[in-house]
Amino acid sequence: MAYPSTAQRTKALRQLRAIRETLPDTNERPSHGAPSFFYKDKRCFLNFRDNHHADGCLAIWCAAPPGAQEFLVDADPEKFFRSPYVGHRGWLGVMLHGSIDWDEIAGIVEDAYATVGGQVIETERLTLRPLSRDDLEPWTRFMLDGDARAGLHTPQPAADAVRRSRASTGSSRPPRCTRSSSASRATRPASSASCRGRWSGATSSSSAGC
Repeated sequence: MAYPSTAQRTKALRQLRAIRETLPDTNERPSHGAPSFFYKDKRCFLNFRDNHHADGCLAIWCAAPPGAQEFLVDADPEKFFRSPYVGHRGWLGVMLHGSIDWDEIAGIVEDAYATVGGQVIETERLTLRPLSRDDLEPWTRFMLDGDARAGLHTPQPAADAVRRSRASTGSSRPPRCTRSSSASRATRPASSASCRGRWSGATSSSSAGC
């Protein structure tokens, strides 16, 4: 198949740019000598490759959802290929020769955007989102409340989360812990002492039933 003409290559890049403009928080800038699309100017999700190293291909290299590269390359190896350099990360190569289904290309570009954008969003959520009381296990929340009552140091922002939670619920104290009375301790079964004796190496007959 003949290599696309200058007019066809220009049209292909124009079509790709039109698709990119529909995607929020994206921009274009050169990367490794090729027009490239970025999410929030941080993560590249597509490269436009015009005869890269004289390989005779007009194509895009783009991020793809897990498993998409293998599936599409197996289904149509004349159109899809494993991208050089970044193929091990699941990136997909798509030929732009001959008749091009731009609806299909738009879907592939949107998938690339969603793949990289989702990774950035998840990273920002994990690294930048403040810790809240809801992130803590119930027992951890109770222990933090107990430290606050006792005047112990509670790391920020957990202490702020505790204070915000109390203010929102109108409660100034956490639930009280029910402690065993001396009477209940006195009536504790003798088997507990036998269990302790067994683990300390004792060989009394009472330990056999633990």
